[in-house]
Amino acid sequence: MQHNSENRRTQRDRLLGLLLEARGSEVSLRQILDLHISQFGSRILELRAMGFNISNRMEIVAGEKRSWYRLQSGPSTPTPAPIAAVSGPSEQSQLFDMSGGHCDRG
Repeated sequence: MQHNSENRRTQRDRLLGLLLEARGSEVSLRQILDLHISQFGSRILELRAMGFNISNRMEIVAGEKRSWYRLQSGPSTPTPAPIAAVSGPSEQSQLFDMSGGHCDRG
């Protein structure tokens, strides 16, 4: 049997994975519920406490409340290493660059 803190971490990781896969697009509550995460709201609060900026949008359609979530940005990264020590953009910076715009690194 999985320990509660491990289970929360795993659920949080699965939720974060879903938000990252969306690449800045909205994720519906239905998609989150399909992950079978207990207390998904608590997992979102945990991610926010870790520094992830997650927005939430709700609307009522034909009398039914619908919700969507979007990962706006990740936690701030520490001061970058000197340019000579960096071989390319870090994996973390690539994960959270959801601007879709051009970034001149030269």
